[in-house]
Amino acid sequence: MRVVDSHFHTWDLEKQAMSWLDGESEKLRRSFTYDGLATVYEHLGITLAGAVHVEADADDPVLEHSLLQSRLPANVGIVAHAHLSADMAIPAGCSGIRDVLHVSSSPRGRCLDTDFLAGLSKLGEAGLPFDACIRVEELEDLYRACRFVPHATVVLDHLGNGQQLTPDYQKVMEKLGSLPNVYCKLSGLPAPEGQDVLQFIASVFPWSRLLYSSNWPVVLTYSGVRENLALLRETFEDSPLVFTENAVRVYNLERTSSC
Repeated sequence: MRVVDSHFHTWDLEKQAMSWLDGESEKLRRSFTYDGLATVYEHLGITLAGAVHVEADADDPVLEHSLLQSRLPANVGIVAHAHLSADMAIPAGCSGIRDVLHVSSSPRGRCLDTDFLAGLSKLGEAGLPFDACIRVEELEDLYRACRFVPHATVVLDHLGNGQQLTPDYQKVMEKLGSLPNVYCKLSGLPAPEGQDVLQFIASVFPWSRLLYSSNWPVVLTYSGVRENLALLRETFEDSPLVFTENAVRVYNLERTSSC
């Protein structure tokens, strides 16, 4: 089996400061490399045909991006950090942008701010996707933002951070799934408890807008790459769309690799 892992992180604690790790599991309080992820897939007998590194909320995102450009292989795209605004600077060589919206420093409702929407529009004009990591209760705001800026591609991280099939979650995810510019990453769920959520998402999003992702190494705090992959294969079998093709298209990986 071949996969393109559309969401993983690395960090080098000898060179980077990651303040948010102070309150996290000891499983994460060490350095992680791309080679470590590749070894995980090798042990599973899975071909890692490509991947997308997502910024990890480093204290210095400029340093993070520089380090990533020097140490990641050509078939790996980089979703860099940038604060969305009308005059935002887009880091060179990135495959997308993330501006984390679920942390305490991000005001609630920010994705409907005029300046944020201008930044989202700028990304759309540049042909770059926006990775949205947002509070569940703000998914309705995100839906409105995606309608306001239909030319921007928005990739919803970790199933919108939903863990349970509440009526409100189902309603807003149905709405997001109806928008042609919204994609969804299949990560963030423990196995096997997440099967009902996955089956629901598979019914409201076209499979052409769903992306396999491991969320490594954060997945180690609630599951594992093997367990996550097995859970997804139960629902999506070995769909080339879900496991490889969608990520290649959304993050334009063809420009650096024949994934």
